Amino acid sequence: MGEIKGIVPGRVDPGGSGERLQTVLRRARADGMLTARDTDSVQGRLWLLLARQTARYTMGESSSVPAETADALFAGVCYHIGVGLGGDYVDGVSKLKSGDLSALFEAGRREVGALVSHGKGLLAQAQRTALDVDNISYHDTLRELGLFFRRYDTDFLPQDIPCMIDYQLSGAISEELCGIEFINAYLRRLIAENMFCAHFPARAVKRLLSASCPDYREFLINLYEPVYVNAVGLALLARFYPWNRDAAAECLREATHKLRKAMAIRDYALIALLKDSEKPLLTRLELVKASGRFDNVFPGLGETGQARPDPLFQDGARMEDGALRELIAELQACGALQAKLELFRKHVRGVQDFVEVLGTCFWGEEHTALFQAMEEAELALLLRELSRKNGAGPADWGTAPDWGIRLMRYVQSLDSEAQNRILHILDADLPR
Repeated sequence: MGEIKGIVPGRVDPGGSGERLQTVLRRARADGMLTARDTDSVQGRLWLLLARQTARYTMGESSSVPAETADALFAGVCYHIGVGLGGDYVDGVSKLKSGDLSALFEAGRREVGALVSHGKGLLAQAQRTALDVDNISYHDTLRELGLFFRRYDTDFLPQDIPCMIDYQLSGAISEELCGIEFINAYLRRLIAENMFCAHFPARAVKRLLSASCPDYREFLINLYEPVYVNAVGLALLARFYPWNRDAAAECLREATHKLRKAMAIRDYALIALLKDSEKPLLTRLELVKASGRFDNVFPGLGETGQARPDPLFQDGARMEDGALRELIAELQACGALQAKLELFRKHVRGVQDFVEVLGTCFWGEEHTALFQAMEEAELALLLRELSRKNGAGPADWGTAPDWGIRLMRYVQSLDSEAQNRILHILDADLPR
């Protein structure tokens, strides 16, 4: 069996059971509540528990397993003990000094079982409150969360998360949480977001999502955030001038309170969600205050039957450096893709300016949505600039930036006629 890592304290969050044992040992040694002999004794008893778990894992056929497996089993033992220790420091030290780690291990395993039962209830609630919105990552993640409870190994690998979670919540769950504790925290946040959105008609939510991100069905976006932002925006009407950060923060707090009262929100988790959402919104508002274009933060619901928008850019003159920097800052603060496109239409005239902000203002699948909004001539201009920057012809671009790779993949996904038209435009300018 490979070497097992000892109980070496590292950067830990006391809220996570996966690191709670190390946290208590480190603090108790520093406080003098445990001696070196005490910690050596704990280490020895951990080895005995690991040996017992290894025998159970191999069903008594072997006392030796690969190093990776041994590390995982050891982490599982520490996780169960961490849960068994509970959150009280003094009580946890007392339990460790009692010498009965097996009792702590079993208590932790029972508690993990209770957390799993609670988590299944949370999953059922998340499924009942699920939004009627066709977003792939949202519904795929709900299915994966169901698979988690079928795959989760409470006996040997309670620290693992055996499922794929692609849907992004409006606020990240602590990375220090693992196993069922992470899943339950994720589900509680998801339920709160679902409950907030449920206060609005599904049709209105879909229209808002279409306005803020036309391809919201395929993008890895959060569905709650634009709904929250616009709801607060309505509560903020005629309240946001003159600008002052302290005054703006107070306006947001008052708007959130007004929103809670109007929506009769009393659920504690939902109230906490709204409070957590205030700070990132205030940061976005501060970034766009100079332009006064708060409509880029608060997208409208959009109108049907709109004419096709003007081209995003032309191969025109470059912007002044100061103006370009201000535009980049405004784009980075803009959470809605449609609003970003409108900013481009209004300010960017040259392909070089367009390329300069591609890598700093668009991320991941936003590039693809951007390309879908462009005319074939605009795609050809971007391809020409990509080729120019990489010093090669269209057949060999060499190492390209992320947006360039996505551009080439997008063009390759078009039908042959569209590709030929784009290449025909390129033939007039690109070196052979």
